[in-house]
Amino acid sequence: ELADTPIHRKRLVEIYRQFRPSLVLAHDARDYHADHRAASALAESATWMVASNGHRTSNAPLAAPPALWWIDTVMMQEFEPGFYIDVSPYMELKKRMLACHKSQLRRKDEKGFGSLEAVLVQQCTTRGAQAGVAAAEAFRSHPAWKRARAW
Repeated sequence: ELADTPIHRKRLVEIYRQFRPSLVLAHDARDYHADHRAASALAESATWMVASNGHRTSNAPLAAPPALWWIDTVMMQEFEPGFYIDVSPYMELKKRMLACHKSQLRRKDEKGFGSLEAVLVQQCTTRGAQAGVAAAEAFRSHPAWKRARAW
């Protein structure tokens, strides 16, 4: 039931102002899940508003909007990577983290759902092959004005 509404935006702006990130990772706008697409829209708008004096919250605005990176879509659908991060040393940790996602793991026996671990491994090894490493994750930087950063 996530949506890009003024109430949700203000809550997210407050969270960003509290933690003051320099980088935000968000779902791509073309991801398969409605909540992921809504989270994408919210992250895009809130990361811009977080530096605006016109949006009042209990925490002060950031000096500049944080950089925003779009994360790869599940099964790499309609996602053109801008760059890759080598995650080869972290694959076992990623599997353990995935095992904590109980709501999704309960769905493994539903029609159309398979092993999320298999999807994770397949996607990371495919992106790794594209990047010349054993396993990688793909990202794209949000290129809007005042949003890109040199790292």
